[in-house]
Order: sequence, then C-alpha cells, then structure tokens
Amino acid sequence: MRTETVEIYSDATNAAVLRHPGRHFPGVLVQGDSLYSLCR
Repeated sequence: MRTETVEIYSDATNAAVLRHPGRHFPGVLVQGDSLYSLCR
C-alpha cells in the first residue's frame, strides 16, 4: 500500500469524485458496499 495526495472535488455522496496525481481527468471512487450492490 502507498499513500498519495489526491484532489477531492466532492465527497458529499457515497461515490467521491477525485483526481489522482498525473491524471488529467477526475474519477469516481465507489465504496465497497455500493460496488457489491452494483455487481449483484
């Protein structure tokens, strides 16, 4: 595991919008319980 600083655009919902260093566009982080529900 490693630790990096990310830009967080929104964490108001269960899917945070953030941008990793070196990436041009942000992505969506889906929490594990929500991802499990989506996959079922």
